[in-house]
Amino acid sequence: MVEIVFESIYKEIFPFWETIPDTDREYICRNSYRVAYPKGKNIHDGAECSGVILVCSGSLRLYIMSDEGKEITLYRLHRGDLCMLSASCVLDAITFEVFVDAEEDSECCVVSGPAFAAVSGRNPDVHIFALETAVSRFSDVMWVMQQIYFAQRVFSFYLLAVYHILLTVSVTKSHTAGTVFTWCHAIRSTKNFSKVSAI
Repeated sequence: MVEIVFESIYKEIFPFWETIPDTDREYICRNSYRVAYPKGKNIHDGAECSGVILVCSGSLRLYIMSDEGKEITLYRLHRGDLCMLSASCVLDAITFEVFVDAEEDSECCVVSGPAFAAVSGRNPDVHIFALETAVSRFSDVMWVMQQIYFAQRVFSFYLLAVYHILLTVSVTKSHTAGTVFTWCHAIRSTKNFSKVSAI
């Protein structure tokens, strides 16, 4: 009964579904489960092959960690979206660690990573679909990376500008001090001369 439910879902989601053997369709369904994730729950920590995740309700957030330990959001998944980057055993080319959290209470269908990888290895259509699904999200990833790179360049520019300003102030400090002293002395002298009606 459970397998029938999954098959009706996957028939609408996977374009390769009708082209693979019945045994592989059954294998995917047998290795699928439905799970509810509460808001804030970490679903994938990048260290293992968590599987292919289909969002049935709610939303998921995919992110990476910077060298400083800060979270950098790559993109979000909503109802009907597939998360393929959580199945690193399916896509050997994915070498960076991606984290997935439930951004709100979510319900998902999850296909076991090893099971999907096995079917992918036997069926080129499945492997192509996995690659295309992952690549379709790389434009979002690249946009985020470009923003980070631009922000770093802007920060470096301002940091360099501040450095040059401080350097200039340091070099001319004595000259500036001398100039200020000269002007102050001249103002005081002018006031003194005014008092004695010299001017």
